[in-house]
Amino acid sequence: MMKLWRWISSVRLAHVCVGAMAGVSAAAFAAWDGTPTGAVSSSVEASAVEQGVERGRALYDGQCAACHGPGLIGGMGPTLTGQSFWDRWSGHPAAELYDAILNTMPATAPGSLTEQESADLALYVLSFNDSVLPDAPGPAALAPPIIQKKAE
Repeated sequence: MMKLWRWISSVRLAHVCVGAMAGVSAAAFAAWDGTPTGAVSSSVEASAVEQGVERGRALYDGQCAACHGPGLIGGMGPTLTGQSFWDRWSGHPAAELYDAILNTMPATAPGSLTEQESADLALYVLSFNDSVLPDAPGPAALAPPIIQKKAE
């Protein structure tokens, strides 16, 4: 067991030394995903979109579920999932959903959500409905995509 621990420690030390020789911190080297320097990592952008979806889910659970129901099934507010969602939003730019959230939600204080909160909520609703998601998080990324189901 001790030999295994020494080997693991020596491998970690080797990674730190290689990173130091290359001018890279140990933390940055450990976090490196293998993408060559200067290349864009789709996993970085994907994780940023996933983080936006998660922020949107948390915001929805805290501020929207009271009217739109758990699981977006509706209540005092309309359902935001299933056929009702697709009948209303399919083929529309995702920016329209974002604008509707930004300017009309919550019903008790329309326009009180920030641009980022509105974008995160739009990402969550799109993700929940298995819609194609934009390539990046944030309001600007919601402008081009058309709301549509992911190809099966």
